[in-house]
Amino acid sequence: MGWIPKGWKAGFFSDIANINPESWTKKSSPETVLYIDLANTKNGRINLVVPYDYSDAPSRARRILKKDDTIIGLVRPGNRSFAYIQEDDLTGSTGFAVMRPAKQEYRSFLYLGLTQDDVIDYFAHIADGGAYPAIRPEVVANLECAISSNEALKLFDSLVNPHLEKIGQNERLGSELSKLRDSLLPKLLSGELRIPDPENLIDEANA
Repeated sequence: MGWIPKGWKAGFFSDIANINPESWTKKSSPETVLYIDLANTKNGRINLVVPYDYSDAPSRARRILKKDDTIIGLVRPGNRSFAYIQEDDLTGSTGFAVMRPAKQEYRSFLYLGLTQDDVIDYFAHIADGGAYPAIRPEVVANLECAISSNEALKLFDSLVNPHLEKIGQNERLGSELSKLRDSLLPKLLSGELRIPDPENLIDEANA
């Protein structure tokens, strides 16, 4: 890694996080799951969450996700299928490595450290497997990193995490607005739903 700041130490991401800490089993499985897969996760954004009855869910729907987890796509990592989990009660594909921070103050450093461009490019470079190049979860967990004191990580998290939370809030709002648009637009186009006096609305908006 080269030189590291005084007071920091060389280590691994597994020193500050647990890899794939929880998975559904036949005995512990819920009736329904909200499923996230690699195809709908891109550049830190989860574009689609699909509800399933557990019995009908894809066989890969096994990883239990909790708020503040970081998920990294293991298959074709160059596709950048990673995200920061903003809420509980989600289920991820086994195609993700799930990294759960050992302490709350590690969450922002963990996510930003594992998703920087150089790291994702490294994962893509070492992936193997022919048609479906992939890396193992241990590759993510055992990636070297420079770790600062808990006090510094806590301060870093206090500055950074509010921005991650705001990003999550904006994405959820955008998703709700998209659903509203998809629901209302066909009705507007078909004439089923009409806007009263649209010219007056335009005049008021321009006033």
